[in-house]
Amino acid sequence: VNEINSLNKMFYWSLHKDNETEISAHYRTTYLCMFLRLLSGKLNEANEYLKTYINKNAQLKSYTSSFKDEAKVAKKSINKYFGKSNPINTLRNEQSFHYGNDLFGDFQENLDDDFILYNNSENGNTLYYHSEVLKLSKMLQLISDKQSSLKEDELFNAFDSLIEDITEITGLFQTVLLELMAVFIDK
Repeated sequence: VNEINSLNKMFYWSLHKDNETEISAHYRTTYLCMFLRLLSGKLNEANEYLKTYINKNAQLKSYTSSFKDEAKVAKKSINKYFGKSNPINTLRNEQSFHYGNDLFGDFQENLDDDFILYNNSENGNTLYYHSEVLKLSKMLQLISDKQSSLKEDELFNAFDSLIEDITEITGLFQTVLLELMAVFIDK
């Protein structure tokens, strides 16, 4: 729960921008992409935990039967979401912890005049911004099930849809996991 909550806070922070410079915007966008990948992986793993550990452990399963209605509905929604192909699994499987064969898409096609690299004598302060832009484009193409590059409006729609999914599923997991702890403490 702490990992999901922490990543969610960082993800939320990276979504918001106020009076930032171009360099700050590039760093924020890089963090946003990183948090999207990490949070999608954690959400997928939380789902696997629910499926394989909680549903197969008699004592924990008895806890879920004591859930309040809101947590029961949230658990059912999680099962429904992960019971089919979904953007969180796609992102996790292709860019989060497992990299597909085509991480960046057609690199040459996507390479343009906006290639941005912030180099520093200290490696920790170097930012390969363009690699995040390429991975983000490929990620949005993957979750849109498109075989070719997306138009700008399609990119924005796919991005908004991904943000909505991650936000909704994170909230559902928070509801279920907090209820699981509450029931555990009561018993």
